Amino acid sequence: MRNCTLLDFEQLQDEILNCFLDHAGRFLREHKIISDPDPKTEFEASEREFLVELMVEHSQMQFFGETYSVQDLLNLLGQINTVIEGIRDYRQQQINEKYSEILNKYIELVVDEGGRVYTYNPSLKRRINGILNIRKRYAPLLHKKLEIFYSELTGYAQKNGRFKNASQAVQLILPALQIKFREFDLQWVQSRLETNKQKILDLTEARKNNENKETCEDDDFGVSFKIQDRTYLNQIRELQNENKKWEQFLQHPERYFPQQKQLPFNTAYCDEVLVNHLRRHRNLMVKILVHHSG
Repeated sequence: MRNCTLLDFEQLQDEILNCFLDHAGRFLREHKIISDPDPKTEFEASEREFLVELMVEHSQMQFFGETYSVQDLLNLLGQINTVIEGIRDYRQQQINEKYSEILNKYIELVVDEGGRVYTYNPSLKRRINGILNIRKRYAPLLHKKLEIFYSELTGYAQKNGRFKNASQAVQLILPALQIKFREFDLQWVQSRLETNKQKILDLTEARKNNENKETCEDDDFGVSFKIQDRTYLNQIRELQNENKKWEQFLQHPERYFPQQKQLPFNTAYCDEVLVNHLRRHRNLMVKILVHHSG
């Protein structure tokens, strides 16, 4: 990801405000709070301030018999504001990390069941789609870890009684859940290493076979041969580099390595992600929460 600037945080701020307007527009219009609550590409500073005040005043709204809360969006806006106010005090790497964290939290809040996120800013749309595409590659891994999460929730509720709410559910099972997640991650990484090693052997063998082919006098064939040989070498090198990184992780799993981002629920805000996911899983909440009717 390229280095993030103040403009990136302001665009994300505007995206969150547009999300609020899009979802709360009917409520705001019917209650004559705003006559034209349509999303905009960019807001003035005064407009941002006004919309945040609205969100605070109407943090809980009733839609079709259900309550719509914007508290999570307000929390993200608060985090963005904190970074903006102190942006000169952060190193560039810290700025990038904070932006990535907030953006991923936002995606978790608004992603639909089909894994899609509706975006209002074209440049932000490209960035979000890039994150979603990476997630798709690791979807099978995500589903397996979610199965562990569901199992822990139902097992705890059956043994100790139902939870009061989604936040309590996650907090009570989190210590045991993190241990199981780590065990799963270590097993997955070990399996990944073995798979990559086999791929390296296969590519090495294929490269040797390619070298043993009879040389043709056609110059075009010679060029093709060199390109194919370089392709084998590049693929082998990529797998070797990946294995080196995963071996570091296995030696020191308590440390943080960039490659851990490929493993779902390995962030400092893992609990928030799980709470938001659980809130969208209404069928499960009916089974494990007290007085939850869906």
